[in-house]
Amino acid sequence: MLKKVSFLILFTLLLVACEDSEKMNFVGKTKEWDVEFEVLVDDENPTGELEIQYIGENPIPEEITYLIQSPNGTISGTNFLNEEGIFTTIEENCSSCTSVDETTEMAILIEWEKQTELFTLQFE
Repeated sequence: MLKKVSFLILFTLLLVACEDSEKMNFVGKTKEWDVEFEVLVDDENPTGELEIQYIGENPIPEEITYLIQSPNGTISGTNFLNEEGIFTTIEENCSSCTSVDETTEMAILIEWEKQTELFTLQFE
């Protein structure tokens, strides 16, 4: 019985803590790329989940380099796309994810096979 009560208290505390977090979705699309950046705005542990998908007509590139510029910093990397042309990553303790709101725009630069594309991610 004590375990059940302890579990219920812990579960309730977790739910209350999660209410302070806000999910914000930023998206951008071009002829070649479809990008979604979901930000969990949380004062203690902001997190960003990034998905980059190649939607162009040419064969899927093996490797891409990306850079996202937000008001509070940058997120960047060089990674491989899977066979569906998708790359996904989670940014823990994402300092670039803090202080974003519905008016925030983020610039994203993607480089692949000697090509470059620069576009904007906007709140959805």
